Amino acid sequence: PSEMFCEYELWIDESAPFSHNATFGYTNEGVRYIATDEELALGEKSGYEAGCFPCLWSNAVRRPLAVGTERIIKDGVTSLWTE
Repeated sequence: PSEMFCEYELWIDESAPFSHNATFGYTNEGVRYIATDEELALGEKSGYEAGCFPCLWSNAVRRPLAVGTERIIKDGVTSLWTE
């Protein structure tokens, strides 16, 4: 869920073993952006998409993402690719 930074889509297009690829966003009530580690490392200087800021819908499950998230996502995606 949520909106992926375009770098993820570009990475999938470049790396996936398929001739056609699609990425989806805004699904399952996503309320945040999924930033790259480079942007997450900038913290509040990265802007509202990746920076941590208070929001009314925050709860224990929707904590800000941290550096290392990108590797978890990429490892998860590549584990699904079979030829």
